[in-house]
Amino acid sequence: MLTYDEVGATAAAELPSGYRHLHEWRQIGFGQEWFIEASQRLLSWNAHRRAGVRVDTASPVSLDQAVVLRLRFGPLRFTAPVRVVDYIDTPTERGFAYGTLPGHPEIGEERFAVQIDEDDIVWAEIRAFSRPGRWFTRLGDPLARSVQDAVTRKYLRALEDGRPLPCPCCGERTLPERSACEWCPVCDWEDDPNQLRDPHSPEHWLSPDLGPA
Repeated sequence: MLTYDEVGATAAAELPSGYRHLHEWRQIGFGQEWFIEASQRLLSWNAHRRAGVRVDTASPVSLDQAVVLRLRFGPLRFTAPVRVVDYIDTPTERGFAYGTLPGHPEIGEERFAVQIDEDDIVWAEIRAFSRPGRWFTRLGDPLARSVQDAVTRKYLRALEDGRPLPCPCCGERTLPERSACEWCPVCDWEDDPNQLRDPHSPEHWLSPDLGPA
């Protein structure tokens, strides 16, 4: 039995009151290929494993699946039973949410999603609401929050491509992130978000003479 009443609330526009809220959003790659790769990492539990979390199943994520997560943070070890309460599978978003079961150090829900937008930018989003669920997390709430924040950052890193993004103009992987107004060192195109749909326009090159023929 889940240890909270607001099942599925991580999908709502506003997270429920009475809990600590977490919402992290990060660009993790570019293109359909990376959307598929990141989705597979997430839905196979491999993003959790890459973040240092042990997962007691060899099966992929499925609705109503119950698993036990084991985390280590310095000398501390945590056992966290959860149940998958939502499964997301659309052409532009994939992911899942799980809720806490008895024995989990927290009470609440966490949602993980990989999304691809109309510009082919791939994003990872993590939303959660939680409050202490055991005596030691109530006593050490600041530490528990630090652990949650640190693990969330690891989840996001586990979903990142890690390679530079391709320049929309010349195709070379030279850009650290999309739409950040960076200049491509190969073709001198400015990665301006307002011009992304017209990458070959000469007005967006540092030098028009250096643009592609």
